[in-house]
Amino acid sequence: MRWITKITLQNYRAFAEADGVTIPYGHHLLIYGENGSGKSSVYQGVKDFFAASDSKVRFQLNIFGNPSPTDGRVAIEVSSGPAPVRSTEYVFAEPNANSTNKVPDIQAANKIKGFLDYRQLLRVHELDKSPSGSPNIFTLLVAGLLADHLIPDPKVGPGAATKVELRKTYEQIRTVLMQRGMNTKQFQRASAELQNVDASLLPLLTDVFKITNEFLSKYFKSKLSVDIDCNSSAHLGQLSQ
Repeated sequence: MRWITKITLQNYRAFAEADGVTIPYGHHLLIYGENGSGKSSVYQGVKDFFAASDSKVRFQLNIFGNPSPTDGRVAIEVSSGPAPVRSTEYVFAEPNANSTNKVPDIQAANKIKGFLDYRQLLRVHELDKSPSGSPNIFTLLVAGLLADHLIPDPKVGPGAATKVELRKTYEQIRTVLMQRGMNTKQFQRASAELQNVDASLLPLLTDVFKITNEFLSKYFKSKLSVDIDCNSSAHLGQLSQ
């Protein structure tokens, strides 16, 4: 299994000089500290590192240096084992030409990453439930976990080479469908685009949920499982924030 074993930030948000933490293979990392100590910078740095592997993400340079820096990096060491443990460092950098994180393994990890800030985590306890008792996780997925995930441009079709962000695209489609009459050309185009979004999103979720269920069973010995049942029209009012 692969583990993150080192995180280094330099000239990124709260971090100026190169600073980081080493994590023993097979262990987890808990960060705590006072406000302004850099917790959010570490969180955002790791999140941006993965997102930048498959999309355009602005590197957030530290602005307090004198003179202000023009280059920086978020470096993550990934190790696989057990013994002998083998480690490889990948970098999300400014300028982007110095980045080495745009590789298939990091891009695959980006698709199944789970980044929830404390606001989103609190909303997990407020998920809507259907009459059957199953929670509605649409907003959690589209507005949270997969918000920045790139899908083929629905204006073109599921196989489009041009990629767009999931949440931003869904919100644009939702705005048209909520404001235009059903007989208008704009509504009909948006409906077709929503079907293309589903065609791209459903295979992704199927793969993610399959891996999730394997993890639940293997590592947590859990009887819980996740499945997908998508009704496009039922979700039009979900992303209101």
